Amino acid sequence: MPDYRIKNKGFTLIELMLVLLIIGLGTAFIAPTVANSLVNVRLKAATRRLSAVLRYARSMAVSNKNTVQVFIDIDNASYSAQVPSADNSGEGLSGATAFPADIKFKEVKIGEEVSTSGVVQLLFYPKGNTSGGEIVLENSRGRTYKITIDPIIGKVKITSRT
Repeated sequence: MPDYRIKNKGFTLIELMLVLLIIGLGTAFIAPTVANSLVNVRLKAATRRLSAVLRYARSMAVSNKNTVQVFIDIDNASYSAQVPSADNSGEGLSGATAFPADIKFKEVKIGEEVSTSGVVQLLFYPKGNTSGGEIVLENSRGRTYKITIDPIIGKVKITSRT
């Protein structure tokens, strides 16, 4: 005669609570790592955007045969680029762009002058050369990226400085 008894194939409450505890502990250990990497990703993205504006400013200076100014506001963590006009009003290439709150300029070196506050002007000339310098960006976790602008050829290069 066949056995028609119903077998329990479910989970007990203790087994479910144990699984939830394991998932909770895993999340607690992984969440800080993910948050830390997001801060670093924002810094890298901001560095790439600024370097793209610098490359674009050089390109516009060469193609329009006119000097392009890039203003770096260290205190407000923002930058903008413009072509000076005859009446000195300036034609904007990019509006003022601010970094996220956790990213700031650590230092800006134009020529031989190092600045840690104020507004600094970087120039790109019609022949492709520039006033040159280095821009160091830093996030709230202390990670830094350096943008180097070659004064002779105007090449923009990003390097990581942890």
